[in-house]
Amino acid sequence: MIEFLSFILLFFIVCLFIIVVLGYTYFKKGIDTFRSILSGNNQRDTYNGNGRRHGSNGKQTVIDRRSPEEANRKIIPSNEGEYVDFEEE
Repeated sequence: MIEFLSFILLFFIVCLFIIVVLGYTYFKKGIDTFRSILSGNNQRDTYNGNGRRHGSNGKQTVIDRRSPEEANRKIIPSNEGEYVDFEEE
């Protein structure tokens, strides 16, 4: 019987510890967010190094780091391809 009560007590202590740690984590995150809003530094975009930015809303934003000449370069040369006359049926 004493083993069962010690197990219940240990389980209760572990659960209480987990609740305190999670509460502290969310509290600290909330305080940091509040401080960043007060200081005006609410830029929450993160870059992952390959030209993509993850915003605070979770969507990806693509940043093109190519030069204008490289970005406007034709992919298919003008002497390739053929003209097809479209006929409606």
